[in-house]
Amino acid sequence: MIRNFIIMILLCIVLTSESLADKMGECILTPEIWSVGILPDAKNSNNLTQNYTSFEIAKGTKILIKGKVLDKNCVPISGVKVSIWQANSFGLYQFNANDVHDEHYDENFSGSGNMLTNNLGEFEFITIYPGKVNLISPNVIFRLEHQNFYPFETKMFFPENNNTEDIKNMNPSLIKKQIPLVIAKIIGKVEEKVIYNFVITLNQSNLYKEY
Repeated sequence: MIRNFIIMILLCIVLTSESLADKMGECILTPEIWSVGILPDAKNSNNLTQNYTSFEIAKGTKILIKGKVLDKNCVPISGVKVSIWQANSFGLYQFNANDVHDEHYDENFSGSGNMLTNNLGEFEFITIYPGKVNLISPNVIFRLEHQNFYPFETKMFFPENNNTEDIKNMNPSLIKKQIPLVIAKIIGKVEEKVIYNFVITLNQSNLYKEY
């Protein structure tokens, strides 16, 4: 009886270890894609559909972007400052005062936003589906900052409207199997807004991981 009990315990340990190994194998690092030039400070809000100077809603199709930030061991990272920048629905980046005179300027669109990840490493943004910029596939720029991690920047593309050549041209060092890692997944709808999921995995270990 005791021998059989010990065998069962050992079998459970082996199966659990294999399960954990499988999970670890699923955590593939997100490739970095750095923007050209210096980005302005992101607005202190996770809602890009309204500018602090106006009560109106930005033009275009409202969407939700939800995601998680993980370390290389698949452990969620809390307290990460996640900042995003993107073009408005007309394909214009509203980064400077000169943009105000552009016919495609949207005074109700903030153009950027940021928030901190919660204790599960989660973030969420309400925004507008971006237009194409110079015929390049719509995308959202992400920058991550945390005191225990190096700054990280990448871009999120959309599953129904992307060109793999665009993505490759933005970062020639990307290999083919990395391209799906910067394309968001559609996970549902809420109040007519499509929800896009984007998981970002960093190539460092979380100092405060839970066991």
